[in-house]
Amino acid sequence: MPGGFGTLDETFEVLTLTQTGKSPIHPIVLIEAPGTGYWEGWIEFVSSTLVGQGMIQKDDLNLLKFVTDVEAAAAEICTFYRNYQSQRYVGDDLILRMLRAPGPEMLARLNDEFGDILASGTIDSIPPTDAERSDADSLELGRIRLRFDRRNHGRLRLLIDRINEIDPGGTVTGG
Repeated sequence: MPGGFGTLDETFEVLTLTQTGKSPIHPIVLIEAPGTGYWEGWIEFVSSTLVGQGMIQKDDLNLLKFVTDVEAAAAEICTFYRNYQSQRYVGDDLILRMLRAPGPEMLARLNDEFGDILASGTIDSIPPTDAERSDADSLELGRIRLRFDRRNHGRLRLLIDRINEIDPGGTVTGG
C-alpha cells in the first residue's frame, strides 16, 4: 500500500534482498487504488532511471507485480504458490521444490527458455537430495535442480512462473 519514505525504503530493501539472492524469491506485490499513481509513478522512475541508466537489469522488474485491487493481489500470491513451493541450495545447486515436477517436454522447454541463467549444466528433475533426506526437508515434493548463476533473479522469477504453469493436478497450461 502507498505510504511515505518508510514504505519506499522497505520496498527497495525487499527488492534488493531478493535481487541479490540474500532472500529467497517470494511474491512482491505492489497495490494501490486505481488512478492514484503512487506505484505507477515509482515503477516509471525505476524503469526510466534505474533500468535506463543500467543500474539494474530490465529483468529485475519481474521480481514485482503491480495491481490495483485486493483480489488481484491475492490471486498473484496464490498463483505464485500454485505449483512452486520452496527453494534450497545444496552445494552449488539450486533445488526448486514443487507439488508436481515437470515432465520431459516441459523440462526441455525450461532448458530452452532458461539456459541463460545457468552457470553450467542443465535443469534436471531429481529425487530428494541426500541433504534434504537427512533433514527430512519436503521429501513429498517434486523438484528440479539447476546450477543457477546467482545473478539473474528476475529471470529465476520467470522460471518459477513457468513452473506454475504445471497444474499440480496433472496438466500443463500456458504457452
